[in-house]
Amino acid sequence: MASASTAPSAKMPEEVATVSDAKRPRPASNTGGQIPRSVPAAMKLLGRTRESTSAGPRRGYFALTARQIDTDPLTRVSLAFWSPHREAGAPADFSPALVKRIFHSELAASNFSPGRLIPLEFSQYLERFLWPHFDAATASKEHLFSVVLMVNEKFRQSVSEPWAVFGAEPSDKFTAFFQALLRETLSAQNTLQIRSQLLLFLTRAFQSLENPLLRAECLKLVSMGIWVSLEPARREFLLARDATLAKRWSRLERALKKSDDDKRQQLTFERTFLSALLKMLASLVSDIDTVLDPQTAVVEALGAPESDAATEAPGRKRRKTDDAAAAEAEPSGHTLQRQLARSATLLSHAVVLVCRVLELFVDLLGQMPTRRFTNALLDDHLAVVLCQTSQLFAHGATDVDDEDGTEGTLPGGLTPVDARLFRGMVQRLAELARADIVDDLTGAALSADAAAARHGAAVGRLQAAAFALDPEGLRELALGNLSRVSGTSAALRRLLQTPVGSAVPGEAGKSPDSLWKRTAELARRLGLRTHFPHTGQPLPLRTLVEALVLNFAADVASAIREADVEGGSLLPSEVTLWGAPELSDAPPAGDRPLPLPRLNLQFLTIQDYLQRNFHLFRLEAAADVRQDIETAVRRLSPRLAGPGASLTAGGAMATVFGGWSRMAIPIETFTVEDVGPPRVADHRPEFVRGRVSFDLGRCRLDVRQEWDALRQGDVLFLVTVRARSTEAPVYQPPGTPGALPFPEQFGVVAVRGCMVTGFSDHFGDEAPPQGQTGGGGGGGPFDPRQDVPPRRRRGLRRVNVLLDPDQYYADAQRQLASSHSSRRRARAQRRRTQAGLTAGGGDDDAAAAAARQLLDAGDDVYSTFNILVRRKPQENHFRATLATMRDMMEQVSRHPDVVPDWLQDVFLGYGDPRAAHALTAAEAGLPVHPALTPASDATGQAEATPADAMELDAPSADSWLDFRDTFLDLDHLFASFPGREVLFDRSDLSRADQLAVLAARVAAKDFDAATIGTLADPANAVPLPGDTLFRVRFDGPAKQVHVRAYHPPPCGPYPADARRRNAIRFTPTQVRAIRQGLERGLTLVVGPPGTGKTDVAVQLLASIYHNWPNQHILLVTHSNQALNQLFEKIIALDVYEGHCLRLGHGEEDLASDRDFSISGRVNFFLARRLALLAEVSRLAVSLQVPGHVGYTCETASNFFRLHVGPRWDRFRAGLASLEAELGRQATDSLPLDLSTASADVLAADRSLSEYIRREFPFAEYFADAPEPVFGATPAELTAQEAWTAVSGCFVGHLEKVFRQLADIRAFELLRTGRERGDYILMKEARIVAMTCTHAALKRADLLRLGFRYDTVLMEESAQILEIEAFIPLLLQDPQDGRGRLRRIVAIGDHNQLPPVVKNQAFRQQGNMEQSMFTRLVRLGVGTVDLDAQGRARSSLRALYGWRYQCLGDLPHVVERPEFRLANAGFATTAQFIDVGDLHGQGETEPAPAYIQNLAEAEYVVAVFQYMRLLGYPGHLVSILTTYNGQKDLITELVRKRCASNPLFGMPGAISTVDQYQGQQNDYVLLSLVRTKTVGYMRDVRRMVVALSRARLGLYVFGRRALFEGSFELRRMFQPLFEASFAALPVAGAPATDKLAESEPEPEPEADVKLDSEGEADAEADAEVDDEGEADAEAEGDAAAEADADMTPADGAPALAGPTALAPAVLTDPFARRRLPPSYLVLTKDEIFPTTRPDRAFGSLEAPPSRFVIKNVVAMGEYVHQLATEQIRQYRAAIEAARVAASSATDGAGVAAAPGADLADAAAAAAALQAAAPGDLAIGEAILPEGAQEESTDGTASGAFQIVDSSSEDDGYDSYDTDVEGSASEEDEEQDQEDDGQTAEGSAEED
Repeated sequence: MASASTAPSAKMPEEVATVSDAKRPRPASNTGGQIPRSVPAAMKLLGRTRESTSAGPRRGYFALTARQIDTDPLTRVSLAFWSPHREAGAPADFSPALVKRIFHSELAASNFSPGRLIPLEFSQYLERFLWPHFDAATASKEHLFSVVLMVNEKFRQSVSEPWAVFGAEPSDKFTAFFQALLRETLSAQNTLQIRSQLLLFLTRAFQSLENPLLRAECLKLVSMGIWVSLEPARREFLLARDATLAKRWSRLERALKKSDDDKRQQLTFERTFLSALLKMLASLVSDIDTVLDPQTAVVEALGAPESDAATEAPGRKRRKTDDAAAAEAEPSGHTLQRQLARSATLLSHAVVLVCRVLELFVDLLGQMPTRRFTNALLDDHLAVVLCQTSQLFAHGATDVDDEDGTEGTLPGGLTPVDARLFRGMVQRLAELARADIVDDLTGAALSADAAAARHGAAVGRLQAAAFALDPEGLRELALGNLSRVSGTSAALRRLLQTPVGSAVPGEAGKSPDSLWKRTAELARRLGLRTHFPHTGQPLPLRTLVEALVLNFAADVASAIREADVEGGSLLPSEVTLWGAPELSDAPPAGDRPLPLPRLNLQFLTIQDYLQRNFHLFRLEAAADVRQDIETAVRRLSPRLAGPGASLTAGGAMATVFGGWSRMAIPIETFTVEDVGPPRVADHRPEFVRGRVSFDLGRCRLDVRQEWDALRQGDVLFLVTVRARSTEAPVYQPPGTPGALPFPEQFGVVAVRGCMVTGFSDHFGDEAPPQGQTGGGGGGGPFDPRQDVPPRRRRGLRRVNVLLDPDQYYADAQRQLASSHSSRRRARAQRRRTQAGLTAGGGDDDAAAAAARQLLDAGDDVYSTFNILVRRKPQENHFRATLATMRDMMEQVSRHPDVVPDWLQDVFLGYGDPRAAHALTAAEAGLPVHPALTPASDATGQAEATPADAMELDAPSADSWLDFRDTFLDLDHLFASFPGREVLFDRSDLSRADQLAVLAARVAAKDFDAATIGTLADPANAVPLPGDTLFRVRFDGPAKQVHVRAYHPPPCGPYPADARRRNAIRFTPTQVRAIRQGLERGLTLVVGPPGTGKTDVAVQLLASIYHNWPNQHILLVTHSNQALNQLFEKIIALDVYEGHCLRLGHGEEDLASDRDFSISGRVNFFLARRLALLAEVSRLAVSLQVPGHVGYTCETASNFFRLHVGPRWDRFRAGLASLEAELGRQATDSLPLDLSTASADVLAADRSLSEYIRREFPFAEYFADAPEPVFGATPAELTAQEAWTAVSGCFVGHLEKVFRQLADIRAFELLRTGRERGDYILMKEARIVAMTCTHAALKRADLLRLGFRYDTVLMEESAQILEIEAFIPLLLQDPQDGRGRLRRIVAIGDHNQLPPVVKNQAFRQQGNMEQSMFTRLVRLGVGTVDLDAQGRARSSLRALYGWRYQCLGDLPHVVERPEFRLANAGFATTAQFIDVGDLHGQGETEPAPAYIQNLAEAEYVVAVFQYMRLLGYPGHLVSILTTYNGQKDLITELVRKRCASNPLFGMPGAISTVDQYQGQQNDYVLLSLVRTKTVGYMRDVRRMVVALSRARLGLYVFGRRALFEGSFELRRMFQPLFEASFAALPVAGAPATDKLAESEPEPEPEADVKLDSEGEADAEADAEVDDEGEADAEAEGDAAAEADADMTPADGAPALAGPTALAPAVLTDPFARRRLPPSYLVLTKDEIFPTTRPDRAFGSLEAPPSRFVIKNVVAMGEYVHQLATEQIRQYRAAIEAARVAASSATDGAGVAAAPGADLADAAAAAAALQAAAPGDLAIGEAILPEGAQEESTDGTASGAFQIVDSSSEDDGYDSYDTDVEGSASEEDEEQDQEDDGQTAEGSAEED
């Protein structure tokens, strides 16, 4: 490949120069591009592209290649004026003319295509050119518009912090900019597209109210002052409702009068802006209607009195007025109406502008601060009514079809997509405007009763006004009951149009003018507007009536409350999949809004919150289902059977399938088996059962197994496809010119969902699940081992399914109505036939005609299904989740306070966020909610147990927090509370303990030793016992920490009785997180990578477990893997495993032999029962108690009550009596040093000790203890020590045995597994863990059981969708009318990847990827930010640490040896390797969003092999990439080249970045894949994940020229670029000569001979051994033979070219002398060194198939200096290692010498040591003596090492996860169906 740099051109103009390639993207170097040296030259350069950019939107620029960006004139102009890589001497002055030129010739001429915005955004046009030089007073419109366009483009690309550029300047500058933007938005002089962009910017601003800069400007537009535009009657009515509002309005009026002229003008503009926007909306809708139907205005105006000039038809006068205004405003003299009528494109732009206005108001009504006053203004201006009565709205309800059945266009050239889009936006706005779930003025949520009362009062006003106006004509309206008057919109509409003066509807009355006047007067009396807001012309009668209906009809007011609560299908049909405007085929480029609910910062009510999430989740699921169905249908290739084939029952040609799909199969038969009768007062059937049969006989075994694995509740889709041609259709993606909708391309006419209930056997009976012998009801996976009856096909499957009753009822009603219509049409046809009117002739091929017809409305859709589609199990839970969400909405409608009231306001986004936590509320001086007070936890305290009774002065939980073993020692305790005074309560401490505390305080300089006296002398102090625990009470105002140390009850003598302790020395920030989690309220913990989030969560969980024994904890995570990690650490602490329960699947991956599932816990308790009863029997034998006392738990309980307890009581009574006799009250009265005690005291102590040892009643039972109860020298025990031993035996063992038996006793009464499982869940389990998905699936079951919990601890909360995080909070019904929840602890990191949402439209426009954790952080809820990481080197942490506040390192990162030593064989610990094209090709996309890069894949695999040869253990290396396609490609290469070779083996993991979040490994090889555009990698959060997975080494492979130009990633990649060296290009087959040219000429060395041509002689490759000279050509021959052996097998994909050339990162920067370029060649059979490129890379004719590593550090110099005999020894050692590995069970861990893991390669190690004595050590690289130098990151470069860190454990090496994963085993027979499926979150947006 050619060199990256290009020589300057010989001839160039003076004002242009060639781009240098130094420190900047490669752009102009590829083309000799010219950089303009002056503004005229730049404008001339831009002018050349005007013709190419003025041809309309450049859709192809959404995925620009790097070359396109580099050669773009905009890039060359940016390099001259504003690029960060601008050359010295380039013009520095700002040019307004250049901004105008760019705007007109590049942006406006291309209709603002993203293709023209991307180069500008990449070059930081906004940050470095536009905003720094913006001045509102002098800036041109083009300058303003350019700023807006660049911000919108940042949002389109999901760039992090798009508002950051405005925060760097004074706020006054942004204020002036914002005011100018508002004025331009209303200006009719601007184009429709520009105004749409301005409105989009404004909408984005209102969505970012957490930004103080934006909040200050946006809230001015929605203040109470906007009511100045209301009708006076309506304003007075609203002010009369609240005296406070009236006073506030008076103050606003006075303030306006006192303002000067400029201020008054500014205030007036801000207060009337929204009104002007609504008037613009009304005008645009009217103009569009005029184009769609020119007669609309005249027809509608008939309702107005024509005799009155003031009420002339609005359409006529408005056109005249608009013509005059437009003639003045527009040079062309044409009105907007005429322009719209003449241009379909302009008409489409007008619809988009209208939708942008509607989108803005949807957002304003969706948040309480912006809704409070805006909704009244919206209603007053009749925005919803005018839109709903428009022609455009009506056209959006139906599609216009051409004769060929394709979707046509509306009048004026408008597409139905635009009409449906408008209709959807209007409906969304109407739902929010008329929502009766909240009081607009107060913000209080309205219950159903309160909403009904408000509606009744409003209808009362309507009736009173009607009776006063026309008591006769409106008699029925005025005197009717509530349900009759306003029960439905149709009823109220009929009553309002009753003729004047008549009480009988339909009776002839006065003229329509009188009817209009009466309706208008009624509207005026009710405060409604009667004239158009924008023209002042009177409204038509229809509009007036609809306005009244909208305000007073009950069904309109309650639409949002009842939506989706009382039914409706949860499974999508073809109408939803391809007809919903939210799922439009139009590319979501951001140029048009979608009618999607949006997840904002704030929500109106919990009901509103649930409904928005419900709609978004349902639409997102429908989008995924649609994609799966389309993929399956495409792969099946449907076509007509052709002439001569059998016909269907309807006489049409049958549809056959010529393809194959893994996820779909043709249906043989489908029948509806049973339809249940409707329930009382319901019209839907109770159930609909069906049966579908299909044949798997032709499927592969793995595919049959997947179909047979269907489980009860899985969702399947029944699809009807009617092909339209005998040829399989060719798929045309959306956006392709002339492309039809997918259903029309492939003939998809019906889709119905169903749920699996089970398989049927060959006789039709339902087969039981595997492992069951009885039938009945469950259904389960098919068992192919069943006997096959005679003449039955083994591949035949029959699946029983449940259909959706709602959809079935709708289909039945449609079919019934269609049959009536068909009969009417048939009768009419017969009459025409009899009259001779039938047209002659017809289609000769009736069958073909029938096949071309789509599904007729009268067809029975359930008899037409011919395809069955399934989905992946992990993606198929959507229906259960939707059902759960619908149940939650119903629950909230019944119990509005289901969310704890202390949380509700903060959760919705209102109130002070500090009030949601007891600690932060107290620190801020806010009143603490009663539910958060310590007294509220009193009910959670357990009754005193015998163990608790042994504690001295146990504090009450209302003032003390038990931190248990959080603090390892006193030093740790003092260090955990910096800035606070730690005070000990000495009453709890023995004298020895007090001395220990005092000594520690002196050491901590907390006290002066002189002031303490000799007590603080360290010589007199002893450390606290190892079992010392601590209770803490905080005194906030005094900044004091009161501590009580105590000793827990002693443990029993058996190992199982030992108490497990925490071993992690938590940092002060981690202790603060634990403390805040123990307090009541909402706690957010932000955990950067490696900061111990999991350890904090586990310690907090254990502390809550011990503090409140009666409370239950719900543990929720996003993934099963995270749940398993938590459980592995929970069971390592002092938590009884019987109290832990794990629900859901995934426990099989738990690294423990214990099963925590329900069945596993049942088995545990049953096995535990037997073991404990055996212990009871043994105890009875030791006590010589006869009988079967260990028969049941009841007999054991009686045994304890009658025998064990009394013996212990008698023993204690005797001890107390002896103490009284001896006059000794406490065993702790002994002095610290017994040598100073008196003889009487010593004698008394001996007497007590002897009594305890002699009279202990259970000594015989504990005789089998591993250690004697009283030790090896019992006579030396003090009384205190002896008492501790016996109390440990009784309290720590015997009492525990009988206490556990009491808990298990219920299992003797409960007989079934379900009953026992429910008992465990409700009574025994105190820590219940599940994933958020399982919580959604099983919520109904948990509610049925009455599940209760007090604390929710949520891990990975930043990765969980809003609704998935909310569902676990509502898994229980309210208790006594209020929520039981006391604590919510959310742990996550919003700076890493957000929740996965595949659909780009839902991510960007619905904001669906927003997690609850991120939203709460944005709202200002206080967080505890962990600030010390223990995972990665300091140099690696610096790559992403800047994203966090004060992220530092834990001490072990500096102290432990693996962090201090450099990586063997690598010059740096982190580096970016610049990878060029392979065969002139970079990234490829064989399937949509399935991106691969062969060059990077080869490079990564070669480096992995190099690391394995150096001895790096394979499981310590992970290969990560950003796309699923690249992951599959690397996996294939590693399998073919490494998996079967014991020298290499498989790496620890091959995964995508998104899938690897939460995991780690020592060494990471990261492939960035992209070479055209950065794509979604610009998201800094994704790069934080990618760069934070490595502990010791990170090597990134990518295209430097591409990623270096990314503004967002600069701070991450710049250290990598600085540490990198120039890498060799990856060469293709015919590149040997170019490689030689690119290499520097080697210097002559003593041991290297150069021939006349400058090439190293063969003697440099082979030396003389003992047996003679080695033929230099032998190596070449061996290499040629190896090449032949490495050829791909038949059928295997051939990968041309060498695997890779290793980069200069592998060169040795510490060599003492220069050596010629060296190559290490690896073939299938051997490894040999060489210095000649032709030997290394083979001949020019055939592509070599070998691995080549250049300039090897650890081996390169070594192989150059060894003789041929030494090389032979090296090969022999390698062969010995290979043989040893082949006999081992796991060869992946065997490494080539030198390196670690050499236990199985001792021969190789010995050979290497003998070959190079003094140079090589096991586990180190070969370095010359004296080569110790410091590397760039401060590590000792000379001290290379290879450390398996998994062998060490100090509590921090497993932060986030301790991964020793293996590569996932993919099925090599996986068909190409999955090729287009990306990993979650790994799909490319562009």
